[in-house]
Amino acid sequence: MASASVIDSRPPLIVSDDTSLVEELLRLCAAASVTPEVLRAPSQVRRAWGAASCVLVGADLATAVVTLDLARRPDVILTSQGPETAALWQAAVALRADHVAVVPQAQEWLVGRLADSLDGNVTGTLTVAVIGARGGAGASTLAAGLAMVAARRGESTMLVDLDQLSGGIELLMGCEDAAGFRWPEVSSTSGRVSATALRGALPSADGVAVLSWTRFHEMEIQPSTARAMVNAGQRASTVVVLDLSRRVDDVGAEAISTADVVLLVSTCDVRSTAGAARMSALLRPMAPDVRLVVRTAGGQLDARSLAEAVQLPLVGTVPTLRAVSRGINDGLGPPARGRFAKSCTFLLDELQGAAKSAR
Repeated sequence: MASASVIDSRPPLIVSDDTSLVEELLRLCAAASVTPEVLRAPSQVRRAWGAASCVLVGADLATAVVTLDLARRPDVILTSQGPETAALWQAAVALRADHVAVVPQAQEWLVGRLADSLDGNVTGTLTVAVIGARGGAGASTLAAGLAMVAARRGESTMLVDLDQLSGGIELLMGCEDAAGFRWPEVSSTSGRVSATALRGALPSADGVAVLSWTRFHEMEIQPSTARAMVNAGQRASTVVVLDLSRRVDDVGAEAISTADVVLLVSTCDVRSTAGAARMSALLRPMAPDVRLVVRTAGGQLDARSLAEAVQLPLVGTVPTLRAVSRGINDGLGPPARGRFAKSCTFLLDELQGAAKSAR
C-alpha cells in the first residue's frame, strides 16, 4: 500500500486588494514560471479555495477571509510587505496559515514554494539509498527491483544511478535504447529543477523514470547537481531509489543526506562480511538510518549473524536466483513475480511503514 500521496498541480491563488503587494507577488510568480489566479474580493474566494495548489492571502484581506469560515486546507501563506509584527502572526493563527511570508525578505523561499506548486505536491515521499558491501553484492539489482515493485503497484517512482562505474542501471531496467536524458544532458544543472519537466525528459521503464549514465561518455557531476536531481524527483515521486557507488565521494555523501534510509547489501561470505563492516562504519556517521539487506547464497554466515557482526539492523533478505540474472541479461528488467519480487515487496512495505511511523 502506498504511504505517499500526490496532489494534482493547479494554479496558486492570490487573495489581496493591495495593488503593491499583488504586483510583487505576480513578479515572484513569474520568476517561478507559474500563472496564479488573483481574487481581490473576499466574496469570490470560496469557489477557488480548495482547488488551488497553494493560497497566498494578503494581510489586507486576512480578517475578511477568516470570517468566511472556510474549510482548513494545507499550503496557506499569509503575505505582507510590512514588518513582521505580533499582529501579523495573530492574523496567521486566525487564518490557520502554514507560513508567514514578508516580502521582499522571503522572496527566495516564496519563489521556491510557488515553483513546487507547478509540479504538484507529493507528501510522504520515501527516498531509499542502496549501496553494496563489495562489488557484485547485488545492490544495483536490488535498487532496480525496489523501483520496479513500487511502480508496478501504482507508485510514482524515480530511479537515480549515482554509480558511474556500474555500467548504467538502465541496462538492468532494460531501457538502454529508450529516448531521454542521461547524466550528460543534466550535468550542468544546479538549484531548483522542475520535477514535471525532469520526469518528462527521462527514459522510462515500466513506469519508472530512470536517470542513468551513458556507456560511452566519461564525466563527473557536482554534488549540487546530484541534489537538484534527487530533490526534483522527491517533489514528484512517491518513491525515489538511489543506486550509490561504494566509493562514497562528495556526490555520494550529498545523495545520502537526502535519503530516509540507506540499505547496505551484502552476501554472507567472509569477504563480504569484512566489506560490510567497513562500509557500516563509514555510513553510520553519515546517515541516521542504515539497515542491512542480505543476499542469501549459501554463505558461511546466516543473515542474523552477519547483522550482529556489522552492528546493523537486518531489514530483510533477497534470494540469489539465476532467473533474475537471466531476465536482466535478456533486457527484461527485474521479474514482476517470484521470490525476488516478493522479497522486494516485503522490503518496500517495511521501509514505507517505518517511514510513516517516523513522521
